[in-house]
Amino acid sequence: MTFNIGENIKQLRAEKGVTQEQLAEHLGITYQSVSKWENNITAPDLQLIPSIAEYFGVSINKLFKAKLNPDDVKLRINSNISIDQLWRFYARNGLYEAQCYDKQIAAKPLAHADLMIGAFIGSELVGLLTVLHDGLDAIISIFYLALDLQVDNRYECGGVIENDPYGIAKQMGVMAVEELNKLGIYFISYTAVSGKENKLMESIGFAENKGHVEYIIDSRPAEH
Repeated sequence: MTFNIGENIKQLRAEKGVTQEQLAEHLGITYQSVSKWENNITAPDLQLIPSIAEYFGVSINKLFKAKLNPDDVKLRINSNISIDQLWRFYARNGLYEAQCYDKQIAAKPLAHADLMIGAFIGSELVGLLTVLHDGLDAIISIFYLALDLQVDNRYECGGVIENDPYGIAKQMGVMAVEELNKLGIYFISYTAVSGKENKLMESIGFAENKGHVEYIIDSRPAEH
């Protein structure tokens, strides 16, 4: 898996008709930095990614244009995931964590998850499922999949698993259920996006909980 972000920036800059100096001035950096990106000597700081994407009017996913080979995906249980690995995953896949929070805050789920399933291609995180449980009941709190592994996602957000053509999300879900069952946990819940994630959750073995109404308080900061 190769991220050609430097080449992509060069192409987008040419299409927009701006110089390295103009892009650098907009971002508050030196033109030498832009030159190093475009020559694949260095890569942009992750904090700059949203600003670069906004400047060119493209999604973060398109900015990276990462082509992932699903045959290379490996699933790992409770694997160590660094803050940088997680942040890159958030930034590449249009997740609100990278738009609304800093790295330290966005990484809090890593510290609090009771069970974690990570999908990797090499050292790159391409999918994440985290579970909270009390020994009896469990809640899947995060279920994300890289946009390139979904092939088509109208929301440009890896937090909505609209498609699972390679069955990777299903494998993650089945693995999580099996691990929880080993612990004697048989009531597992997940809040799915209606009409978008139904097929995925049904393929894992979940059924719609028609006897309950979900109430929420959502105080997350608005996206920038």
